[in-house]
Amino acid sequence: METTAVVVQIMGRDYRLTSTTPPQQVQRAAAYVDRRMRELNAAGLQNHEALSVMTALQMADELLRAQDENTRLRRKLDELNHD
Repeated sequence: METTAVVVQIMGRDYRLTSTTPPQQVQRAAAYVDRRMRELNAAGLQNHEALSVMTALQMADELLRAQDENTRLRRKLDELNHD
């Protein structure tokens, strides 16, 4: 896989990343992180480190909930296919 350098902006700061992920996907992920951080910032979190940690925790929670829902739906699909 080819490694590509991408510059993304999160909370007004530029970050130069190298990744094998397509640049459009990296930009999409960065835009999502930026949006979530700005939401927390608007809610009153000002410290950049705390803002980063809280954003990561919220996104991890979203991911875990989505994985749980995916597992539930796969099990249901398996049940339907075995009937």
